[in-house]
Amino acid sequence: MARLNFGKISLAFLLFSFLPLISFAADLKLIAGSNSYAVGDNVTISVQLVSPSQAANAVYGVIDFPTDKLQVTSISKAGSVVNLWVQEPSFTNSSGQITFEGAILNPGFKGSAGRLITVNLKAKSSGTAKLALSNGSILANDGQGTSILKNLGATTITITAKETPTKPKEEPVKKEPIPAEKKTTVASSTRDTTPPQLEVNEIKTTAGDRARFAFIGKDAGSGIDRYEFQLDDSDIQMVLPDGTNIYNTPSLSSGRHTLTITVYDKAGNQTKRQLDFAISLPIANSIWTNWGPSIITVLSIVVPIVCLLIILILILSLGWNRASTLNKKRLRREVNEAEDNLHKTFDLIREDLQAQVVLIEKAKSKRSLTAVEKKLLRTIKNDLTEAERFLKKEIDDIERQIN
Repeated sequence: MARLNFGKISLAFLLFSFLPLISFAADLKLIAGSNSYAVGDNVTISVQLVSPSQAANAVYGVIDFPTDKLQVTSISKAGSVVNLWVQEPSFTNSSGQITFEGAILNPGFKGSAGRLITVNLKAKSSGTAKLALSNGSILANDGQGTSILKNLGATTITITAKETPTKPKEEPVKKEPIPAEKKTTVASSTRDTTPPQLEVNEIKTTAGDRARFAFIGKDAGSGIDRYEFQLDDSDIQMVLPDGTNIYNTPSLSSGRHTLTITVYDKAGNQTKRQLDFAISLPIANSIWTNWGPSIITVLSIVVPIVCLLIILILILSLGWNRASTLNKKRLRREVNEAEDNLHKTFDLIREDLQAQVVLIEKAKSKRSLTAVEKKLLRTIKNDLTEAERFLKKEIDDIERQIN
């Protein structure tokens, strides 16, 4: 008899044991546009999803960055594999964090380089800056929300001091000394104290849940330094002048909103404009978005209950009418048969409703139930009890009439 090679068997067992972990591994990566930047340069970081073996349909991440070295100017979703944002990508320069959360609709994403967002930053000071994902998750598109996250990525860039071009030495020019009484006048006349000009106009768009604005700042003195945007009470977003001069809002709820734009010149002067605008969504879309899933759930449970009650009332009414024309012996036999049929019918409907209860109870073990689901759970249980009590009472009344 051939001897078994236990070493090979053990190795094969280990490989098959870890195969699910290898097959379902997915990573979140940070890819820098370059490894080295100078102070004042624009820094680009791409956040990518890597899931080569298992389709993913939900991602979440928190990126930390050093606030003394870097400052976020904007976040772009262009080219993202995410097509439903649970939480719009946002950032806070005060705490040095970037947050994003979104879903990838069926069939999900499977590949080695799925772009999620692109973060644009400005290099503030020289040194080494590390950006790292401190928290995150990736869920599989398997109907169960299986976690397939393996690694949270990081990247490090080097920021150097900005080099100033050397000028050839020039012969000093003899200047006439400025009288002391005129120095103050000269200094004050060269300082820029005039606020910049700012013009903002809303542009009509076909997107009902978004707004677009065109803006332009002008400063004849020191020049435009930056713009700051604040939508309602959200965080302030800083944008450097790049010639685009278009601001697009994220998806907004129906109602009134306020956009505040502030422009700064390089001397520190500022001008602020505040615009009130409205988002008007179609009533049908708004109702369906907010209540559509709940209405379907309610109807799937309430309709069987209503049908049950109608059937019971019809059967009992027919039984009562026939009681006046049939003799008691025959009537008793038919009432017993009707009672058996009613119990069978009721048991079938009760099984269907209890199946709905089991599904809601399972959902309760995995997540918090919505207010509608909680109310439906109580209603189903109460209606089953009341229906059984009503059925027994009506049958007892018929039997008393027969006797």
